[in-house]
Amino acid sequence: MSLHHPQHSSSLGSLPSIEASRFGRVSVLVVLGLLLLRYVIPGFVVHAQADPVSWSEPVRLTTEGKLTGSLFYTSSQITTDKYGYVHIFWRELSEPSAIMYARTNGVGPVQIRDIIATETAHPVSAFVDESDNLQLTIVERNQDFYLKTVPLSQSDNVTAWIESPAIVVPGAVYQGATGVWYALHKIMDAGYISFSEDAGVTWSDEIQIVTAAQPGEYAQFDLAEDRYGRLHLAWTSQEVGDRLGSGYFLEYIYSDDRGQTWTAPVVLDTKDERYQGDYGIISVSLTLDSSDHLHLIWNGAPAGQRHYRHSEDRGLSWSPDQQLWPDHRGITGGHKLAEDSTGTMHLMTGSLGGGSFHAFLTDNVWSLPSEIDPSIGDAQGHQIMITAGNRLHVIWGNVMETGDVWYASGLAPAPAVSVPAYPTPSPVQSISVPNQPVLSSTPTMVSAQMSEPDFPVQPRQELAEGLLGSPTTIVFGSTLLSLLLVGVVVGVNLAKKRHR
Repeated sequence: MSLHHPQHSSSLGSLPSIEASRFGRVSVLVVLGLLLLRYVIPGFVVHAQADPVSWSEPVRLTTEGKLTGSLFYTSSQITTDKYGYVHIFWRELSEPSAIMYARTNGVGPVQIRDIIATETAHPVSAFVDESDNLQLTIVERNQDFYLKTVPLSQSDNVTAWIESPAIVVPGAVYQGATGVWYALHKIMDAGYISFSEDAGVTWSDEIQIVTAAQPGEYAQFDLAEDRYGRLHLAWTSQEVGDRLGSGYFLEYIYSDDRGQTWTAPVVLDTKDERYQGDYGIISVSLTLDSSDHLHLIWNGAPAGQRHYRHSEDRGLSWSPDQQLWPDHRGITGGHKLAEDSTGTMHLMTGSLGGGSFHAFLTDNVWSLPSEIDPSIGDAQGHQIMITAGNRLHVIWGNVMETGDVWYASGLAPAPAVSVPAYPTPSPVQSISVPNQPVLSSTPTMVSAQMSEPDFPVQPRQELAEGLLGSPTTIVFGSTLLSLLLVGVVVGVNLAKKRHR
């Protein structure tokens, strides 16, 4: 909710003395009313106007003249480690093609390597495991998935990637909050899950967890595991064709047995008269914070605006549907959140007219989105991570205009969390997983045709306990309060002058 003040055509000097006196009293009441609304009444929203994050100049990761991605889709992945670095993977499509890798802590230069020479492969998931190994899943068009494993200390060593065997796995591999590995496999109209409790040595049978509501439709979903092992899933079913977003319901379910059985669905949105034309539910994204609160964002009514709901009791109940910014819309991909050391949640998003925007959530109040750099053109498929408590990292793809992948770093007004030094490089050692089929050489791979490639169970970071409020919210509120107090003083002084 925005705060509007009435505009008066007459000046204060033209008011009669009794009116000036009343103005002073009214100003005091306004101040008290604002304080009541902000701190007493739940759900009252005051949007912070200034972005508290200072952003670096965007860096193009792709080689000049090479392309990545296609319409509304860029095959890029990002993950973090405990040393304050992010690890980024993407596919460069132009000849000769390769899977590329970048590593940075947001302070020094970005290190970029071409690690897998292939005409058709692309990355679908990445994470750092509990043994400090960087795990990368790659896929080919027929939905064969392969896992490459490299010690974190050797992550920028091309030889280490070449010599790492491609292990066959059931799907895109993610590490959940409990340490269990999950493999997610998606075809057009269904999604499947397998799990491993021994770091990928053995896998459960594949379980179908979602299927399109009608034959020929597309099932799009997002999945997360909390620290107690509960799997949370939000999904929609949409028509396939020229319509950009035609999902007609948004449902939530959860499972306490690794996805073998699920609860009855809870409907969180429905395509109804609020939606314009062919617009519907699309780009469903689910994020867990450090308190196991669920944050759900999707593109919804009336024409691709961002909508938000949250749950503070592990999915048992949900907040009302909230449209975030009526004038900010566009089908630009999902919106995963990242948490800083104060508990503030950060989001990166695109817009219908292009650009890359940052917003943040404090005490269930969303800020207005702020553009991080006016020179950015089209931006799709934003992903955001936070390291060291306050260092923001974001990647996106300019897939509509130039086909580039970009990176930017920002520093949030939150306390930094100390991180250990990055591990010293050690001699290259090939890592293999026993009891798994191993390809004798790197396979020829083809990009899977998935417009929504991310189904992450994100690796969690233990963050410091939240502080009260956000510095920007506090500054904005203090400034507003100061202006109103000045109004009180002016009104009282005018009243005194009129009585003389």
